Amino acid sequence: GWWVGAMAWSWALMPRTQHRDASLPGTSGAFRQLVCAAMLLASMVFLQSQCSSEATNFVASVRLRGRHPTARTPRRFFEKLTPKYWMRETFVCNFLDENLPQARPKALLKVLEIEPSDAKYWQYLKPLEPKWYIDECFAVGSDIDDLEDGTLRGMKDAANGIGAKCSFIAWRKPHWPFGVEKASIDMMLLSDGAITRLGPRLENAMQHARAALKKSGRFYFIVNEEDEEALGGRMELEFDGTSIMDQYGFEIVTSKRDHDLAVGYMKQRGAAGPGAAGGRGPLRPTRGRAY
Repeated sequence: GWWVGAMAWSWALMPRTQHRDASLPGTSGAFRQLVCAAMLLASMVFLQSQCSSEATNFVASVRLRGRHPTARTPRRFFEKLTPKYWMRETFVCNFLDENLPQARPKALLKVLEIEPSDAKYWQYLKPLEPKWYIDECFAVGSDIDDLEDGTLRGMKDAANGIGAKCSFIAWRKPHWPFGVEKASIDMMLLSDGAITRLGPRLENAMQHARAALKKSGRFYFIVNEEDEEALGGRMELEFDGTSIMDQYGFEIVTSKRDHDLAVGYMKQRGAAGPGAAGGRGPLRPTRGRAY
């Protein structure tokens, strides 16, 4: 493709006196311009196809720590994503992958997301190696019934993609909804935007989250600047070891901050640490300071 374009340009820019021999076919100015245009067009089409192919192969091969997009998601959707989106996705995926619990072999774990708008992070809660499995994903929120059918189908597909069932539970009253047993959830999740959507119901949600989460369970969070503004503080440990989540009965174990997101996980205050729970603790720093 490159050499075709180079030849076309060199021929087009070559002095006209070298191509004015009427006895030679195809040396008239008009014909030469037509041929040059055709060669340039062919080279552009070839280069575009190569670039598109490379981009498609790159998008299709990006694994985000070994994870492919779900099979049901159209590839063209991922091709249109911006680099910023990919960097944020990779940032979240890598953190979750490094901080998944170490459950007993072949254990069946339960996941619950509070006030979700989609299931974009569910696939990152499954370990790369099938040491344990996710049995069920609960989506609990006040707006569950208002989500579009396409969104609900996408969430079911996301759960099925990690081998789990999907349960949608509407939560509009102060008491915790039926269908979620106490101390039954291994991994809980707050995605970016959830704290903002919860608003004044956050305290009640955290109260029920403590009841539903196992003592050894992990409460993951992905929050943006709007969430922290609504929360009234940053989702990270202070120098004295406290955090904004202390008032809700949770202590932050570790967190990271990048790409306008804070990502981390919490445990119930007074619960056993990561080592006693059998899970991987933060890789660094040892005190769980946000970095």
